[in-house]
Amino acid sequence: VSVSTGSGALGNAYGGLDATLGNVDSFNNRLTIDTDGTFGDMVKGGAAYDGNAYNNELTVLRGAIGAGGTFDAYVSGGFADNDGNVYGNTLTINGSIADTVINGYANGGEAAFGDVYNNTLIVNGGSITAGAYGGYTGPDGLGAATGKAYNNRMFVYGGQIGSSVAGGRSDQQGDVYNNTLTIEGGEFDAGASVY
Repeated sequence: VSVSTGSGALGNAYGGLDATLGNVDSFNNRLTIDTDGTFGDMVKGGAAYDGNAYNNELTVLRGAIGAGGTFDAYVSGGFADNDGNVYGNTLTINGSIADTVINGYANGGEAAFGDVYNNTLIVNGGSITAGAYGGYTGPDGLGAATGKAYNNRMFVYGGQIGSSVAGGRSDQQGDVYNNTLTIEGGEFDAGASVY
């Protein structure tokens, strides 16, 4: 799926979305955004609400995500709700700081409760107001689950990031290991943390 026209409010966007129950996966989906429009707070390369999300890709070339919304945006290459695992997904962010704005979080892979592994976040440009992670599990902060974050990668070559960055992050009780963060450029706000 490619979104390259349109302006104004465009709502949420998914390369592929499986909103059914029954352990159905979301995989091999692609979403490219290159527009002057403003998206909602949910933009994913692929998303599954009761299964795994893997091998999905999201590329943001230009556009605003979550601008003016009540909640932080969660932008990710792949996302799984419930106990689904998220692996092999990629989020790439390009464009200028002025033209590509993510008002919230950017994640290569994102899981509500499951494991995140082998995901990649590449930041070549743009502006991210909150945190950015190669893989992130438990963004709701529900610590009873045991989701792990491992073998994720994050590369920063440009752009501006407003909060913490890490190769992998877990807000669950699971382990975090073998994640990689590479910084070769970009700007970080004064309160940003690097892990």
